[in-house]
Amino acid sequence: MDKNYQEALNRIKDAKGGVFSKEKESLDLSGLGLTTVPAEIRELKNLQTLLLYNNQLNTLPDWLQELKNLQTLILSNNQLSALPDWLQELKNLHELHLSFIKLSTLPDWLRELKNLHVLYLSYVKLSTLPEWLRELKNLEWLDLTGNHLSALPEGLRELKNLQTLNLSSNQLDALPEWLFDFEDISRIDIKYEG
Repeated sequence: MDKNYQEALNRIKDAKGGVFSKEKESLDLSGLGLTTVPAEIRELKNLQTLLLYNNQLNTLPDWLQELKNLQTLILSNNQLSALPDWLQELKNLHELHLSFIKLSTLPDWLRELKNLHVLYLSYVKLSTLPEWLRELKNLEWLDLTGNHLSALPEGLRELKNLQTLNLSSNQLDALPEWLFDFEDISRIDIKYEG
């Protein structure tokens, strides 16, 4: 067993708590170079935040869907090229980070995550956005930095709770007029770093 995996197991053991401490609600396994998600995590039924970014994961285990209390899942910068359908079962997710993974298209089931407030999709090689994105009515933060977007779907105008929209480093020639109709938006980032 390599030392990084052992470190992950130590962090999981610490998160479980003990006789005099309760189970933690957050687990950070980021930056450990993990190629698999340790199965011991499934014992953490109260887990609300799981940080798995900056690893070497190319698949996610099915049992992760058992973590029904999960509110924040950060998978950015892994070797994932597809997302499993069962992720839609994590109905309590408020924050999902998928940046720097090779998606190119968004899976349709993502529309089922109605409680999402924060969605990071930077540098995932998207060239278009699906119209169904408008169904994520609770979105407050949408990061689309570094994709290949040349246009925005009209449906985005229905995201009335949107406060931050990052469109930097895309291929947008112009911004639609309706983008400036958002009442609560406090930040639209459009700089180009080409």
